[in-house]
Amino acid sequence: MKRLLIVMCVLSLCIGGIANAQEDQGVQNEQPAVTGQAPEQKAPAVPTAAQQAKPEVMPEIVVTATRTRQEARKAPTKVEVVKAGQLQDTNVVAVDQGLKAMPGVQNNRREGAIGMTYPFAGIQLRGFPRASQTLVLLDGLPLNNYEGNAPWSSIPMGSIDRIEVVKGPLSSLYGGGAMGGVVNIISKTEYAPLSFSMTKGSYDLTGMSVSSGFRVKDVTYHIAYDRKTIGPIDQYYTTTRGGVAGELIDTASGDTNTRFVGYQSWKTKMDNLDLGFNWDVTDDSALAFKVVNSTFSWVPETSTSLFDSTYDITGNERAHDTRIFNLSYYNAMLKNVEISLNAGLTDNYEDLFIMAPGSGESTRPNKRYSLGGQANITLPFNNTLTVGVDASQSKISTEDLSREPYQKTKAKMRTAGAFLQDQWKATDFLILYAGARYDYWRAFDATNTSPTGDEIPSRTKAHVSPKVSVVVLPDSKTTIRASAGDSFRSPAIWDLYAFSYVPGRGRRLPNPDLDPETARCYEAGIERLFFGDRLTVGATYFQNDIEDMIYRVTIPDTDPEDSQNQNIAEAYTKGYEVALNFKVSDDIGAYANWTHTKTKITEAGEFELYSGAAIEDKEFTGVPKDVYNFGVNIKQDKFWADVLLQYVTDQFYKEDNTDTIDNRFGGYDPHASLDVTVGYRYLKNCSLSVSVLNVSDEQYWEGTDKNPGRTYMVKATASF
Repeated sequence: MKRLLIVMCVLSLCIGGIANAQEDQGVQNEQPAVTGQAPEQKAPAVPTAAQQAKPEVMPEIVVTATRTRQEARKAPTKVEVVKAGQLQDTNVVAVDQGLKAMPGVQNNRREGAIGMTYPFAGIQLRGFPRASQTLVLLDGLPLNNYEGNAPWSSIPMGSIDRIEVVKGPLSSLYGGGAMGGVVNIISKTEYAPLSFSMTKGSYDLTGMSVSSGFRVKDVTYHIAYDRKTIGPIDQYYTTTRGGVAGELIDTASGDTNTRFVGYQSWKTKMDNLDLGFNWDVTDDSALAFKVVNSTFSWVPETSTSLFDSTYDITGNERAHDTRIFNLSYYNAMLKNVEISLNAGLTDNYEDLFIMAPGSGESTRPNKRYSLGGQANITLPFNNTLTVGVDASQSKISTEDLSREPYQKTKAKMRTAGAFLQDQWKATDFLILYAGARYDYWRAFDATNTSPTGDEIPSRTKAHVSPKVSVVVLPDSKTTIRASAGDSFRSPAIWDLYAFSYVPGRGRRLPNPDLDPETARCYEAGIERLFFGDRLTVGATYFQNDIEDMIYRVTIPDTDPEDSQNQNIAEAYTKGYEVALNFKVSDDIGAYANWTHTKTKITEAGEFELYSGAAIEDKEFTGVPKDVYNFGVNIKQDKFWADVLLQYVTDQFYKEDNTDTIDNRFGGYDPHASLDVTVGYRYLKNCSLSVSVLNVSDEQYWEGTDKNPGRTYMVKATASF
């Protein structure tokens, strides 16, 4: 019934838009035509003095929502954009931090400098609980690794032009992995001759970056490099050691747990290098190449146990090294046809884990090859047709020496898809989108010495993901959108074949019988400008009905608790996003947004190793019900300031939702954080800024560890 009401409301708005469009015809006729034909020539009007003083604002163009260049307000779903200047003004040091204030986005990276020690922070969109349900792209190249995580820390900040975030199902264009949406990191094509920055902050955070670009005839070359070191960090820490007595502490589930409580120190080092070129082959064609090399190390220093100071609670050691190669070609030499081709490789050639002192190594080198192409064809009657194909192949080879018997895994995965999308500008105020994609998935050449046995049969599945959308522009200040479509995600290699052991946290068991997860998704929203263009108000309702959702569950009667990924029969996420942006003056802007998300496992089914009764009718783990953001941006002459206040409500850490007591180990506490950045530009292209994160020094539990509290950062930049 709710879906029917939504559809009826959208249809009534469309009908109202048709009527209102006649009243606003003069405004609509000023919009550029989609057909590509030259507009009718008219005698230029003499501008007034006010018009001469105020330059014309060009509409924002985005590419991710439709895989074509499209005016943002005409895209079938709301596209959130973060530009390079915003990243610089807020002193962001990892890409995902720039998404923190967006509605519908949940970032699981920890606060402050200590968050930089986690290379694979999870980004969740629209209540989907796993990072692997969000597709992350670098200039269209998939970055998600064997677990489905993205190496956010591998991208030099100085090489980013903007980040586009599209929430909602995009499997009809991008295939598996785009269930919750897509994050597309778009690189710069123009660089200053020389840019430089230095950073200093809490936990002995030290950073430097340098970038340079130059042009020789038709080729633009660039280089961008950054380095960050953090630590040693003296951080509150809890851990266990099997068979060794520890301290009994209260948990968020109301019971007690034997843990070692103390302080741990570790040191983290990150180096990123980005090299590339853009070659303007002709006026209508271009070739671009980029290679990124990233190294990450996390080495324990010292530790102190409050229960027994002689006992070593030093944590794990990690190393993650990645190379990214991306080659793309664009050609618009044919009339009404644009062609783009791309090929790339994401190679995690070093992936090392040492789980505890004295334990053996766990290595997981993996790589993913990608290839694709598409054509955008302008047709008569205001139609734009997009057709394309793409394919990828992943492989992994793991060796886990942390516990006998030693485990070794090898596996490959292949996906291939073909997609079709039609954009039809039916009238000046009505745009229709319809498309579908066919995907084929295969997991093969898998061997595993874990309890599933050496012989693992190949798996294949196919899926079709359709989607339809409507955009109504009743006047120049209002945009109404509605869409419905399917999405899916095939299991990641690690979902199927992983076997790992973490001391005190049990074994992670493989499940080679996992099926792809699917969802039917609905969305409806409206955005309206008031007081000229000073106030923007928007609201979006979304609902995702999920089948066979891949969900990690614990196995009872195991100590410590083992876990395994299973297909949950049915579940849903639904909610709404409300956002306001107010331009107080030309120098001051303010914004507020609220995301409300409700999740539930409606039918858990029966598992081979675990009965689903304990998680049926429970909420997802790691998804807060409400997130509130309030912010102010000030830019006046040489001074700027950015303020963000965020409040996050409760979220569950245990899948049976028993962790309901705040301020205790094993739970995620509701919390507020206030982040402030102030800066000053001196000379011509130099600046100095200070950021204080979690100003109120609020400390709260995040699962097994506490938030570190207040941190700061000072940054100096120069550009020539």
